[in-house]
Amino acid sequence: MPFVVTAPRRDADVCVLIPTLSWQAYSSNRGPWSYTEDGLVDATPCIYDQHRDGSMVYYVSRRRPTRSHNPAAGFPVWGAHNVTANLYLIDWLEHEGISYVLTTDEELHREGTDVFASSRCLIIGSHPEYWTEQMLEALGTHLRGGGRCLYLGGNGLFWVTSFDPARPYIIEVRKSGDWLDWWAHPTPGEFAHSTTLEAGGLWSRRGRPARRLIGVEMAANCFTLPDAERPRGFRRLPASHAPEFAFAFRGVSDEVIGGFGLNLGSAASYEMDAALELDGSEAIERTVLAEAADPAFIPLDRIPVRPRSDLALTTYPGGGAVFAAGSVTWTGSLSHNNYANNVSLVTGNVLRHFLAVPRGQSVLGELAPARFWGRGVIGHKPVALQLRPEPRRDFHVEHSEVVAELVHGSHAEDDASDGGVRERELQRRGPQRHVEAVAMPGDPLNPGSHLVICGQVVEPPVRDRQNPAVEYAADDHACPAFGAQGQ
Repeated sequence: MPFVVTAPRRDADVCVLIPTLSWQAYSSNRGPWSYTEDGLVDATPCIYDQHRDGSMVYYVSRRRPTRSHNPAAGFPVWGAHNVTANLYLIDWLEHEGISYVLTTDEELHREGTDVFASSRCLIIGSHPEYWTEQMLEALGTHLRGGGRCLYLGGNGLFWVTSFDPARPYIIEVRKSGDWLDWWAHPTPGEFAHSTTLEAGGLWSRRGRPARRLIGVEMAANCFTLPDAERPRGFRRLPASHAPEFAFAFRGVSDEVIGGFGLNLGSAASYEMDAALELDGSEAIERTVLAEAADPAFIPLDRIPVRPRSDLALTTYPGGGAVFAAGSVTWTGSLSHNNYANNVSLVTGNVLRHFLAVPRGQSVLGELAPARFWGRGVIGHKPVALQLRPEPRRDFHVEHSEVVAELVHGSHAEDDASDGGVRERELQRRGPQRHVEAVAMPGDPLNPGSHLVICGQVVEPPVRDRQNPAVEYAADDHACPAFGAQGQ
């Protein structure tokens, strides 16, 4: 089995959940979906198989070798959905210079919200199909507590899964016959899990559909390449042009998102989710921003929903939010055209926005600039500045560097990499002067963001370096213009 190296200290703003239970469920697969990773058919069974007597396979151990996850061998038939699809995401994060930590399904099940308690945004990778009850509880607690999430996969939070308490390397899955697969015929009396005594099958049958948490749920399949003359992507809906969602599409002029990609030629393919009807049991608001529909999309066997894939934004009363891409192949489009594409833009826009908005505040709407202020003395001396964001829910972070000085006691000079000071005000206050500039502070995803005061780089504490609400305490730094006190 492939493995994931997790961090001993989870102190990054972004935590990436790798769906390792899906890897385990599909491992050593004798069916054609094994071809999606390396084209090799192993002799041992997995969850997608039967025993020789025709009974379903309910248990899979990760303590066995498998060849079914080798990304180097390609995926010529069905498209990538396990290791390769998640490596696309890791590659994008590395290219963008985004600091992150990794966690796994096993850690989330075992430790709950502790695995991302120090992170401000959770990213769920491609094809997170198998979830335990403990995992669902942890995600719900995160979102209801104001946490943010990017769900960049499809067919997620789908099958009831359990660990054997005595042998936690073994998972149990008992499928309910909702698919017309040759191997999926549950035997009467064998629907309950032996490891936990809970009912198996779909989480939706248990009254916990994925759409209650992340806004979308499994709705379609597609395992073929699109027509060359008709790219397959997400077409923006009128709601996506509303001002409160402008942050997601900043810099995007296209009406179709993701009509390209390394994985089946589109950001909408393999297994896909849609914004199925909510039942009102959760106090959430959901908006569908774009929809992908194609004649090649295959409807679900026994679940009567229109086959499609949706981009959706779901918000919680306490400031929690989920951006759902709704497709296993979304990650395969991130690197298209050397990463200069609308899938990369939308993903980056949403992630930056989710990180910039303080916890507890709504993510809807644009963000106001921060206010830089400081006090100096009369004369040809720089001014010590502090960063204090205005208490507005639409605070926005855009620029990666701001340098401000009071020169000749008359005006503020600025040098911002992406724009600069938007408003400047100089006031006389007795023997002192006060300079106030409205400007954009450092990009929270750029580890090089900083504020220069008196020629010195002033950074917030390491833990809060990427928090736009942190105060750059200029008074704590000596400045030659003001003497040792740094007044």
